[in-house]
Amino acid sequence: MKGYTLLQEQALPEIGSHGYLYRHEKSGAIVCYLSNPNDDNKVFCISFRTPPEDDCGTTHIIEHTVLCGSDKYPLKDPFMQLDKGSMNTFLNAITGSEMTMYPIASQNDKDFHTLMDVYLDAVFHPFILKSEYPFMQEGWHYVPDPEQDTVSIQGVVFNEMKGARSDPEDVMIDMICAYLFPDNAYRFNAGGVPENIPELSYEKYLDYYKRHYQPSNSIIYLYGDGDQEELLTHLDAEYLGQMNDSGEIYDIETQAPFTAPQRVEEAYAATNDDTTFFCCTYAHGDGADATYTNCLHLLAYLLIESEGAPLREALIKQRIGDDVYSSLDTDIQKPVFSIVVKNADPEKEQLFYDTIRSTCLKLTETGFSEDELEAALNRIEFRMREGNQSSVPTGLIHMGAILNGLKRGTDPFEKLRMNEVLQKMRKAVAEGYLQQLIREIFLEETHVLQFVMRPDPELAERRESEEEERCHAYWTSLSEEQKQVLIDRHEQLLAYQAKEETQEALDSIPLLALSDISRKTEPHPYQVTQIHEIAAQVHPAASNGIAYLQFLFPLDRITVDELPYVGMLMELLGSLDTTRHTYAALTHEVDKNSGGIWMAPAFYHDTEAGCDPYYTISMKCLYSRIDQTLDLALEQILDTVFEDKDHICDILKEMLAVRDSRMNGDGDAFAAALAISHFSYSQCYANTITGLYFSDTLRELLKDYDHQIDNMIGIWKRLIRTIFTRDRMLVHITAEEKETLKIRGSLSYWLSRLPARSDRKERAPMPPLETENTAFMNASMVQYVSLAVRFPQQYSGAMQVLQNVLTGEYLWRQVRELGGAYGCRMLVTRRHILALTSFRDPHLKRTLDVYRQAQEFLKDFSIDPKEFEKYIIGTVNRLTQPMSVASRSHVVLQQWMDHITYEDRQQLRNEILDTTQEDIRKMADLLHTLAEDGAICVVGNSVKIRENEDIFDKIRPIIQGAI
Repeated sequence: MKGYTLLQEQALPEIGSHGYLYRHEKSGAIVCYLSNPNDDNKVFCISFRTPPEDDCGTTHIIEHTVLCGSDKYPLKDPFMQLDKGSMNTFLNAITGSEMTMYPIASQNDKDFHTLMDVYLDAVFHPFILKSEYPFMQEGWHYVPDPEQDTVSIQGVVFNEMKGARSDPEDVMIDMICAYLFPDNAYRFNAGGVPENIPELSYEKYLDYYKRHYQPSNSIIYLYGDGDQEELLTHLDAEYLGQMNDSGEIYDIETQAPFTAPQRVEEAYAATNDDTTFFCCTYAHGDGADATYTNCLHLLAYLLIESEGAPLREALIKQRIGDDVYSSLDTDIQKPVFSIVVKNADPEKEQLFYDTIRSTCLKLTETGFSEDELEAALNRIEFRMREGNQSSVPTGLIHMGAILNGLKRGTDPFEKLRMNEVLQKMRKAVAEGYLQQLIREIFLEETHVLQFVMRPDPELAERRESEEEERCHAYWTSLSEEQKQVLIDRHEQLLAYQAKEETQEALDSIPLLALSDISRKTEPHPYQVTQIHEIAAQVHPAASNGIAYLQFLFPLDRITVDELPYVGMLMELLGSLDTTRHTYAALTHEVDKNSGGIWMAPAFYHDTEAGCDPYYTISMKCLYSRIDQTLDLALEQILDTVFEDKDHICDILKEMLAVRDSRMNGDGDAFAAALAISHFSYSQCYANTITGLYFSDTLRELLKDYDHQIDNMIGIWKRLIRTIFTRDRMLVHITAEEKETLKIRGSLSYWLSRLPARSDRKERAPMPPLETENTAFMNASMVQYVSLAVRFPQQYSGAMQVLQNVLTGEYLWRQVRELGGAYGCRMLVTRRHILALTSFRDPHLKRTLDVYRQAQEFLKDFSIDPKEFEKYIIGTVNRLTQPMSVASRSHVVLQQWMDHITYEDRQQLRNEILDTTQEDIRKMADLLHTLAEDGAICVVGNSVKIRENEDIFDKIRPIIQGAI
């Protein structure tokens, strides 16, 4: 390959690929090409070693701003142009503790080349070298307010990192790294600390960019069925061949280990009812050792994560806290293994450390049983062999393993040789390696941090007040001339943001044309048949020897008062003893025989009149293990024993703690779900079974657990008799067609063992829908603002185009660029639900005003026809994303249950491709419905919510009342 030196070549049959590692001779860049002729979802990523030098968020702000225009693509936001009008299957940029990554993916060759070229020009020739405006918009800037005689600070990254503080577990991870690695770059927050971000000057930011964004400091990764020679030749001719090797490679220095464990106590911003955390963290070993890091993950599962795991059990039995989990980071120099207790009893800190030590000491002597080891190893092997089941392109999954090897100077392909990985793990386990690790890490290691994090209900307001004081002090320190300069700079930024892109700039990105897009919808074939007189959907798929099964039991006969108990039941079944196994042994049997059995609610055919709720049991297993897996599922639903009341209490407390964390950490999803629940029976059911209403109910029951438990057990037993019968249940199968006959035989026998009839015949009333404007206060310094409605207009493909148009043309500019929020989105569904939501938003009322004014924007909507085509292409792209077998299985089931035919899907695609700008203008009525009849839900800062209390019918803390 001209211009490149081949450093390594490796066949990788387990992932159907062949790996090549090159060094570009002139620039010094490392290039890895993973050729897979059977995967057209091509991936490109350029990464730079960017260890942070302080807490100013420099690397994060650079990540945002290099995508704000470049020499070849002189647009203010080429990223948004790509997002709205390309056929990408992945488009993002990621700031990490060691590297900044710019990954893209596409199945279309022309589109892939464009995406790659835009990203390469962005990182090597960005507009930030010529203008400060991207730094001000994305990083931070002062916003003068002469009438109030002060300034405020705005910036997308600034507000994003304020929002990051709303999740205490993320805050804990950052604090632990700062104390655990006091002498190297891991001590800094690569995203930035809000108090420190305004310390970053434009000059310092540019200096960091110029030093680190050099080819010699980069790793370039390519994957898929592309033409290797063509891609690498282009890379050399257009970019790398024009640059010299600077010789700079920015690695992170090694942290000297502690000579003895250290203890630290910190506060985090919280509400009155939030929790104390205990965390014991061990820095140990070498992140470059693949066998070691894989065994660490195995150890985390055996010690903490599995049902009946000995260390987790010991900590729970001591009543140290409500939830115990592990956190493991093996992607850094010295892997970090943390054991965390949430809702911890502040008086039991020493017992926490003593219990870890005594339990681990015992395990060095006893080890794990053969059943435990085999279950854990089979679990990992199943997941490796199943392959990528996420929505992320497979090439990006492989990239993580390769980058980790290259960062550490080891074989980048080692972790992709899966048979070798599994063989080494099994050999190490057989030789007692796990016991050795337990001794080395938990008993002998001195590089240990004992960390306590306590809630401070006043911290958020104190930080807000301190920021206001700093801003006011800065403003009053300025002369009148300096104040005017600041006002002028802000006005210039607003003018830059308001400036329309020129047609020449827009045309610089050669995106696809509508003529490149197929009008034909991809079929999702399935058959509906009968198994033991039960309707079954059979979806044939090349599933690599794995069967995916789902069983749907109707919940329409369950009363509203019983629905929260259904949510509890979904967590309890499989986590309690049965008549045949202890809960620990049951978990091991599931792991030995399957890829998992799990239970969850599902809701279909949602209309204005109601919806169809179901209790679903899902499983995946090898064809040879279907009978065993089915037996284990039946055992869970029919043979569970509700005798260990202490263990039930532990499970319910852990369940509540996990949901409380999600409500704080996923504010945008929570706000949208609550706003939608006023109009959607599906979302109202979800709220009652697993959402806010469920959490409130469970919290109240736990406060009086001893008096409530017998009644609760009675309700669960009644629910089991009502739900788990053949009466009106449904079955879904995804498997290879040749295997379906055997599967049908196994299922017929299994179904015959279920009770035939439910003890109830009448449908229960559905949960009532009540519209109100609600606000939920937490310790965040930003908001998540949602407005939702059920619309009466006929659903059409044009509404999907509207979703793309309104986000890209209106919300992005008004809420993100001008408002400083980290993100915003529109959702419109076949179920006639429309919602707008902002993410990590400094505003509240302003954002709601933006939402309500959207109808005015649509009335006058008009853009260049070529630009409008981009929105149509981007909309089609969202319908054609590649899916794993498991994901497609879910989609096929959803379409069957919602009565969506192939013809419906084809009609939707036709309507999208035929959408006109006049169609978009006509949908101003849709946004008028939202403005007039929509329900508001806001999650966020208590001060900001109280300042706007006249907007809301109800205001409350997000977590209401301690147990």
